[in-house]
Amino acid sequence: MNTNIWILDDDESIRYVMIKKLTKDGYQVHSFESYKKFNQALQEQTPPDVLFCDIRMPDADGWQVLKQVQENKPTIKVVIMTAFAEQQNLIQATSQGAFQYLEKPFDLEQLSRLIQRARLQSDDDKLPTWVEHLEKWAKSKLEQKKPDENLDLLWKTQKIVEQTLIEVALKHTNYKKQQAADLLGLGRNTIARKIRSD
Repeated sequence: MNTNIWILDDDESIRYVMIKKLTKDGYQVHSFESYKKFNQALQEQTPPDVLFCDIRMPDADGWQVLKQVQENKPTIKVVIMTAFAEQQNLIQATSQGAFQYLEKPFDLEQLSRLIQRARLQSDDDKLPTWVEHLEKWAKSKLEQKKPDENLDLLWKTQKIVEQTLIEVALKHTNYKKQQAADLLGLGRNTIARKIRSD
């Protein structure tokens, strides 16, 4: 895994637990106890793929960080963290473009699932190029076939896309079917059945 994760939180215990978990999962992890250190790294280093950012810190707040990232490094997926479970925070995080809102304390497995989703979304950001190739391929195929044959082509293409999405989800979860099913919004048995029918 080449996914680069940054953690911005003044709570040392939170940073320690997150670093231990994410490093074990094979991610590159960097943590910062203050906005000043984070901001310096953001200017000098390759930006992260995912940033976990606490809302309340001594020298800044998560909303300021989110705004800065949105304006200057929009490809970073920002996960806002807080120990204060307020509906307004969730609404604000969503409206301001945060990738996810995470309440403390959280299940460590949530971290892995969030990163997996972020990675899938990053792949999806490249979808327009993929679609462009698909359109060219489909046009060439449709021009060669009769209307009654095109229905069969549609069914086959749909199956190829479906199988590709399942394979990507399985790879991103190290072939753990339940996690892949969660990412796709499918049941585990549904994925197993579709794999067998391939």
